[in-house]
Amino acid sequence: RSVAIGKSALSTQNFTTATNTYNVAVGDSAGSSLQSGKFNTLIGGQAGDGTDDGEGNTAVGYLAGEGIRDGNSNVAIGYKAGSGNGGTQSYGMGNTSAGTANSNVFLGTNSGYRVHGNARNNVFIGTASGYAFSNSDFSGTGTGPQDCVVIGDTARLGTIATNTTVIGANAYS
Repeated sequence: RSVAIGKSALSTQNFTTATNTYNVAVGDSAGSSLQSGKFNTLIGGQAGDGTDDGEGNTAVGYLAGEGIRDGNSNVAIGYKAGSGNGGTQSYGMGNTSAGTANSNVFLGTNSGYRVHGNARNNVFIGTASGYAFSNSDFSGTGTGPQDCVVIGDTARLGTIATNTTVIGANAYS
């Protein structure tokens, strides 16, 4: 009960054991790593292609949500929004070795880029908003930003943050 349109879209979904998954993947390799995840909407070339077991995620745009692995209820809209670590997925958002990201919103080109670990309940709006300076900004402990709002072109969190609001172009906490 899934819809796949595009070369390799939902190519690894297990339709034998995961028959009621209700996933929608439109685009070349959209949801290509999705195996047992449910209720995902992935639109765009390689959108959500790093997601394997995540549920209720929405990714729209080329490489949008590419770094969401096991995370649930994430929204990534825009080119590479929520895409993880430079496209390599070694530290993708929701990476099982770093934690699981849940209930995040990424809106804008490269918004939430490299944000991973147990990132939850965050809103990133704007080009490169929440963009981590390096893999170490949000890695190592498996803890990601939690309950943060980051709005503005390249507005970002400098360290692992909780209950932080950053607003303005190039604003930094």
